[in-house]
Amino acid sequence: MLRRHRVAAAILAVISLAGCGSNVAQTRPSGKIAGSFEELLDFKLSRSDINDFERDVYKRAKETGRIAQADYDEAYARYADCMSERGYPVTLKKLPNGSAEAA
Repeated sequence: MLRRHRVAAAILAVISLAGCGSNVAQTRPSGKIAGSFEELLDFKLSRSDINDFERDVYKRAKETGRIAQADYDEAYARYADCMSERGYPVTLKKLPNGSAEAA
């Protein structure tokens, strides 16, 4: 169960990175921010510095209880585009488990 929460948190972090164009400083809470995936989604949805894509992904995840592969892929693609636009090209390697690795 703990592994599942860590994976979910990592996925949500990737979704958040998709909005790398935001000029709002992101603060990182210290310690545990949620006791469950649903609480983590509620926390993310309560933030004012998320974009429409992030909000839609979090809402869908709250309805289904998971991050859809298509949303994960789109978030990583947005992250790679954003980094490339800033002069830091990122190559994404798709792993057998469906996740991606930036190289």
